[in-house]
Amino acid sequence: MSPKVWTVRQFALVAALTFLLSLSLVPATSTAAAGQLQGTFRGEAWGTNGNVKAGDISTRLGRSAYQPCGCRGTNGNVRTTSVDEVKVGDVFSAAGIVSTAQAMKQSGMRAFSQTTSRIVAVSVLDGLITADAIEAVATTMATTSAINTDTQGSALVNLRIGGSQVSVDPGTRINLAGFGYVEIYKVTRFGNGTTLRGVQVDMLKVVITLENALDIPVGAVITVGHARSGFSRTQSPAILSGAAWGSVAKSVIGDIENKVGRSAAAYLGCFANGTTHTGNNVNITTVPNVLTAKTIKSRIDATGQAGLATVTSTARIEDVNLLNGIVTADVIKGVATATVNDAGGSTSFAGSQFVDLRVLGVAIGDDVPPNTSISIPGIGTLTLFETNASSDANDANASVDMVVLDVELPNLLGLPVGTEIRLSHARATAE
Repeated sequence: MSPKVWTVRQFALVAALTFLLSLSLVPATSTAAAGQLQGTFRGEAWGTNGNVKAGDISTRLGRSAYQPCGCRGTNGNVRTTSVDEVKVGDVFSAAGIVSTAQAMKQSGMRAFSQTTSRIVAVSVLDGLITADAIEAVATTMATTSAINTDTQGSALVNLRIGGSQVSVDPGTRINLAGFGYVEIYKVTRFGNGTTLRGVQVDMLKVVITLENALDIPVGAVITVGHARSGFSRTQSPAILSGAAWGSVAKSVIGDIENKVGRSAAAYLGCFANGTTHTGNNVNITTVPNVLTAKTIKSRIDATGQAGLATVTSTARIEDVNLLNGIVTADVIKGVATATVNDAGGSTSFAGSQFVDLRVLGVAIGDDVPPNTSISIPGIGTLTLFETNASSDANDANASVDMVVLDVELPNLLGLPVGTEIRLSHARATAE
């Protein structure tokens, strides 16, 4: 379906029809039973993202409203992640983002997967590009004989460039004077079509090729409205996933929550066989009076083979200063490992470390026990090396946040009660 200029009513109608169609294709629930189609799901959706060259913009956009689709699906449930507002100065703003994922198998040897991301009241490059709403939809349906994909339901409502309403075909590229260009409704299909097939849609991809009035680095890529889904016929007894990022915040103050996005975020959504790694990095993160850091690096390494499945996620931050000296450190590094082998599941946080850690200017020492709690007068509670782990004969889950600051008291910094800031997060799952 070509993303011509849509009215709000058309947009709502297509969204409703797509949802009803999905209900007719699959049951509300499913169970892993004999006679079901063998295989695993792929997929994710998010509202905004900036590449590494975008620097601080990448941190502040941070794959907002990121919603993954698990390897084994969602058992028919619609999983949802939302963000009320995203604003990065004059570069980007949106009034709200909602991302969803739904995937299941059903009797009759069929499978269904769909991810969506909807962004409303969009403004890019100080209003050069605007839209009432943008929706990305990626759908995959599989049977024993075929795997089919489509992006039906993807839409651009009242898209304007330079103040003029535009009507475009998928994959259209439009030059942006003084900035570079934008690719609209870019559809990418992946897999060999037999054992693996999937589809990815990126509704807006802004590429900066020129020095510009907004000081966005040349080489920056800003993506708005991303959805990806797929199905693989390969089914492994062990499935690995992981995530790592340098910093994240929750607050009613938009500047805090939006600017301390999931910096240098790296994800491994579904991996079964062989060896792989993925990573991300941001050179400098600066949120005045909240957080400064130099290099932030995230990495995930995974190995899946007969008798052994292991994944390690790592998040490392250097030269950290949180809330004007409440917490400082040369290095804060979180490492989480999950392993499943013939002996069962196990977890580890080996490699996690602080270097020259100080709280309120006082040296704490780098050998900090897990889940150490410190009261910060006039602020709230600081938790260092916060860990969570579980394992049994078949599964292992590990997560670590090296610094967690909970604002519990009215304070001179102007941080609302309920604000939460986390540094060096790593999560690993083997099942």
